[in-house]
Amino acid sequence: MNTNLYTLHNARRRTIVRGPRGGMHVVTSGGRKRYGVKPHFKRHGLNMVRMHPQKKSAVATKYLNSKKRVIFLSARGKFFTVSASGRRVYRVRASHVKTDAGSVRKVTKKHKAVPLALRLFRIFG
Repeated sequence: MNTNLYTLHNARRRTIVRGPRGGMHVVTSGGRKRYGVKPHFKRHGLNMVRMHPQKKSAVATKYLNSKKRVIFLSARGKFFTVSASGRRVYRVRASHVKTDAGSVRKVTKKHKAVPLALRLFRIFG
């Protein structure tokens, strides 16, 4: 295995390659590209060295909940909002969306552009 700290490897010790647009993939034993890979950690001495740059803590999306509060995306890929008391509230649903012009419009239940984790679903019980 390469000892270069800037070379990324996955758990199977295959080299992770970055494409021209920044996407990461691994070439499998069959010669196919496998996307969506995560870098693995290497042990150097007693310390664990992270092989990729740290992500931001949270990124605001263009979606809003029913109280028109912004829905954020965490570094782990979970959607949340910040309540009035300042706590994170998970399992949120998008009911409004901000347009590029800045106006806010209502989202329908069958709106395909909304991520599946944020869509409004009716639960029969």
